[in-house]
Amino acid sequence: MKPKHSAVKTVVSLIGIDYNILMQSGGDNIEKFYLCGLAIVTISIISFLSVFYAFDLMFHKWYAEVLLSTFFSLTFLTIYLLLIQTFSKERLPKGYKTSLFSTSNITRTCFVFMISFLIAQPVCIYLLEERLNADIELYRARLYKDFAKRNEELYRSDLSRLNGNQWHFNKLADEGAAVAVKAKNRQEISGILQRISEDNAKAFVKIHSSDFFLQRIRTAGKYPVSWLISLTVMLFFALPVLLIMSISGEGRYYVAKKKTDHGIIDSHYTNFKKEYRSTFLIGYGKDIAYHETCLDPPYNWQPIPEPIYGSEDDFKKEQG
Repeated sequence: MKPKHSAVKTVVSLIGIDYNILMQSGGDNIEKFYLCGLAIVTISIISFLSVFYAFDLMFHKWYAEVLLSTFFSLTFLTIYLLLIQTFSKERLPKGYKTSLFSTSNITRTCFVFMISFLIAQPVCIYLLEERLNADIELYRARLYKDFAKRNEELYRSDLSRLNGNQWHFNKLADEGAAVAVKAKNRQEISGILQRISEDNAKAFVKIHSSDFFLQRIRTAGKYPVSWLISLTVMLFFALPVLLIMSISGEGRYYVAKKKTDHGIIDSHYTNFKKEYRSTFLIGYGKDIAYHETCLDPPYNWQPIPEPIYGSEDDFKKEQG
């Protein structure tokens, strides 16, 4: 039982849950917190593998892939955890309206969906690898064909001119300067053909050595299953958010957590006011209390109401 207890503590602590307070509140909603933690662990693994696969297609250097994948996955995980922990369960006083669809909640949820959509793309191209390999081969062939055609057009005018010159030179007798001119002309033609061949060979190597990561993502979009994969990943990434939002702020854990947090805040605030009075007593010999502007310091949700001023007649009645 001890390893299991330790595992639960580690998982729920990952999402910022105080395990001791959770146990003191009778394990309130512990199943949801534990499921949320497991989902985040799974999300971190998916993020690492997804980013690793993306960098593998781009760099083909394992050390760069491991370092970059670790950095980006941990960065996203940290941001993701901060977003989850900022979904406040604090119950505000009357007069302060809160909504599940507030601007801040919508913004944070959209950010989670945006990141999850980006993470889903390498997952899509990995699961559709066989189909995409065939598509990419066709894309490579078309790309090389277009390059070879443009490369040939680039030198077409020069070749046309040199071939025309060669036709005229062939009518000359093979003697003296004519032989040298013919040889030079043939050499220039041969040089251009060689450059065309070399450029085509270099292009062939570059085109066939590239994995075309972005093109794979674009091509994957034509398969309906890719959108289903992306939606599944996005919903899975939204699961911890939905679990946290489904837990009431009036639950035993959040009530106990609020009591503990407020106790710490009240203690520090009381010490601050004592230090404030002590500073004036020692420095100026005056006992001056800290001026409060609200009825519920230090939270300051309820301002002290303005005094009600009476009329002149009321003043006269009091004096009379």
